Amino acid sequence: MTTFSSLFKQQPANAQEGNTVTLSEKVNAGGDTAGDIYRFGPFPPGVEPDFLTLIHPELDTGADAIAIKAGYSFKDGSALPAGADEAFIATGSTVFKAANPVQGSQFAIAPFELTRAWFLDIEVEVAAGTFAAGDITAVIRGKAKGPK
Repeated sequence: MTTFSSLFKQQPANAQEGNTVTLSEKVNAGGDTAGDIYRFGPFPPGVEPDFLTLIHPELDTGADAIAIKAGYSFKDGSALPAGADEAFIATGSTVFKAANPVQGSQFAIAPFELTRAWFLDIEVEVAAGTFAAGDITAVIRGKAKGPK
């Protein structure tokens, strides 16, 4: 398993409570072995995400086998609640089988609060038939909950 981390590491500090915040990062997807993680962030605490957009190329140019899920992990390594590994995208998503470089692949999320600095983790569950490396940009929208 390899972790491919974001290219940029600076995110704004906590925003004022109640404001809408937009967080974005880019990761170069350089491999697709089952268990590989595309890691975006770290993002600041005090965010309640409600929408995720992934802007990406086609990562599977062959048999269209690639499958992913997306969740989060805490920067400090704290234990995660059940379901954290698929809080953004449920197990078995096949969005990387086709390119979506303009409007992106979009996911509405049941809002939940993240009280610690965190990463968005996209995990490869099934490797691509024929992998094609490329950049993935994640844009996360949510509500600022303020520092705790």
